[in-house]
Parts: sequence; structure tokens; C-alpha cells
Amino acid sequence: IDTINEVMAIQQNGRTQRIEAEKTLYQMEADLKQKLLQTNL
Repeated sequence: IDTINEVMAIQQNGRTQRIEAEKTLYQMEADLKQKLLQTNL
């Protein structure tokens, strides 16, 4: 039972970290697009 709980906790942590990484990636992408648009003007 402890092993199953540990696996579930690890999966939940991984899920949370992936969501945070995706948010960061989208923000970086948006910033880059904005800078490229400013450069082209």
C-alpha cells in the first residue's frame, strides 16, 4: 500500500511540474513573439 501511495504522489508531483513548465513555456513563447514583432516594426 505504501508503494502505491508513493507512486501516486510521484505521479501527482510530475503532473504539477509539467503544468508549471507548460505555463512557463507558453509565457516565454509569447514574450519571444512580442519581441520579434517589435523588431520587425
